[in-house]
Amino acid sequence: MATLSDQVRDFVYRNYIVPAKENKTASVTVTAGEVHQALKFYRRMSLVCAALNTAKFERQYGVRLLQRSGSGHGPTATFTFSVSVEHSADERNPGSPLLGGEHAVRTTT
Repeated sequence: MATLSDQVRDFVYRNYIVPAKENKTASVTVTAGEVHQALKFYRRMSLVCAALNTAKFERQYGVRLLQRSGSGHGPTATFTFSVSVEHSADERNPGSPLLGGEHAVRTTT
């Protein structure tokens, strides 16, 4: 079962990262308050910020955090990610539990 953090990361992937890749946009900015409201969370702002401020999010979805600004764990916290356009936007991410993948990160040698 997906955690709330997984739900946040999946939502941002589908609603921010995928459109950015489709449009070949170099970066995308996500505001914690917008994600919190869209997911209809109540008092989970810290969870939203923590879910986006992790290496796990970067690894799972092939993005890199360029800048974090705004309030610490509040609605104005913003995250700007560099978006890799090397992967197709509809590619299933093997690390995403919500997209049918596994929790473990696979490495190749």
